[in-house]
Amino acid sequence: MEIPKDRKEFIEAHFSQGDSPTRKEFEQLTTSAELHYLAENYTWEDGVEVLQWIAESDFCSEATALMIFWLSQPEDYIEYSWNAKKFPEYFEVEVFDLIRTIVENFKKGFYKKTDISYDPKEDMPESDIVPEMMLQATSGEEPYIYYDEKEVSSWFGEYLDSRISRCENEIELFNIGALLHYMDIEIYEKVLNHPLCDKGIALMLFWRLRNYANPYGIEEISKEIIRRFENNDFREVLKYDPKEDTEIKIQRKAKWTIPDEMKKVINR
Repeated sequence: MEIPKDRKEFIEAHFSQGDSPTRKEFEQLTTSAELHYLAENYTWEDGVEVLQWIAESDFCSEATALMIFWLSQPEDYIEYSWNAKKFPEYFEVEVFDLIRTIVENFKKGFYKKTDISYDPKEDMPESDIVPEMMLQATSGEEPYIYYDEKEVSSWFGEYLDSRISRCENEIELFNIGALLHYMDIEIYEKVLNHPLCDKGIALMLFWRLRNYANPYGIEEISKEIIRRFENNDFREVLKYDPKEDTEIKIQRKAKWTIPDEMKKVINR
């Protein structure tokens, strides 16, 4: 389903990263192909309001809705009750609302059948099963926190980079890593790639990433940590037991399951 050049230019002019498109501008998109092009090129960091508009549009195709569904990483939300009204702090309610909208609309047969194709495997996670070795405690010195959490949370940019790079021992690096709540993936990577990062710090960050990091990009960095564990790349200096870490959840009990129809290839 191709769209004319001028329609692509309209979408790129009004829906690029950092723009604040209006509902009136969105309503000028009147074909399934235009909505799919927008969904494919949309920057999620700008929020999900536009994606919600797409999911609720009469012009939205099955393929487009399914693509948005898997890009929203629904596996991160299955531990929350489908009809829940209250959520923990920092929970991305708008994303969960988007997921619920798409599932409910699929049940009703709301979405258009078009010649747009989509294979969910392109965006589905390979597996959410954690290897047994990532559940085992590390041995070594008992770490302790001596930095102030509010102080660390105020660090950003070059100053934060400098504090990480200038760490003089594993305990100091552990302190920073333990207090990196809700940071971008790149910050966690700086700690993991520090010469002083040991097995305990890496294991802690593996689990903290699942709780505190921006969800986009977690899968790749998690795979990298597992690979380095398998290769014995980390020294064992500090003790860390994920089962004793009150900041994380190891076992997530699913409150709902992703319907099988959301896993089927759409190929017209």
